[in-house]
Amino acid sequence: MGRRPNAIIGAAIGGAAYGFVVKSFPQLPSMPLLGKSGTVAAICYFIGGRQPLIRDIGIAAASIAGYTLTTQGKIEGDSDELYAEG
Repeated sequence: MGRRPNAIIGAAIGGAAYGFVVKSFPQLPSMPLLGKSGTVAAICYFIGGRQPLIRDIGIAAASIAGYTLTTQGKIEGDSDELYAEG
C-alpha cells in the first residue's frame, strides 16, 4: 500500500478544524460513551463520504478520543452527569 504524502498535513488541518468546531460550539452535544470527540468522529465517518476535510476532521477527532481515553480513562467531553452518584 502506498504512502499518502499529505497524511500528516491532513491530520494537522483536521485537528485545527476540529478545534475550531469545538471552540465555536462549546455546547456541542455528545453521545454517551463517545464524548464530544468520539461523537464528531462518528458523524464525520457517516457523512464524510469522499470529502477530504471531513475525513481528516474525523481522523483527528478519533485520535483525540483514543488519546484521552488512554490518558484520562474517559473520552474528552464525556458527560459527567452519566456517572454522578446521588
